[in-house]
Amino acid sequence: MDCGQVDLIGYHFGVTDEAVRDEAEAHLQACATCLASYLALKRHLDLPRADQPRPSDQARARLRRAVGQRFGKPRGVRAVLTRPIPLYQGLAAAAFALLCATLAPELARSHHEASPYVTANEPPVDTARTTAASVGVY
Repeated sequence: MDCGQVDLIGYHFGVTDEAVRDEAEAHLQACATCLASYLALKRHLDLPRADQPRPSDQARARLRRAVGQRFGKPRGVRAVLTRPIPLYQGLAAAAFALLCATLAPELARSHHEASPYVTANEPPVDTARTTAASVGVY
């Protein structure tokens, strides 16, 4: 492909077919002059201009209302999952975790004392160490 045959505008906007696009890409990788021209064109087309018409505030408000009416607020499970979590819910979860961590040793001790396999005068068997008492457990 020659430098004069490259359609830089069509390539930029993606209106060329796949074969022409592949040829233009290959040419831009090989030709520094066309690549510089393409980058200058891209920079010019991507810059916001003062003479570009911008939608008015009323048009934006109408568009927001129309989108809100069309899609509405989420309902059901989606509403619960997309809602931000308030701080008090996180604090309640942290307080519950602290309560569980505080009561866990006491609950374990009371469970051990209530076990029918433990006599009142016998100390608990530590199965982490290999002693005669812990081997007998297995």
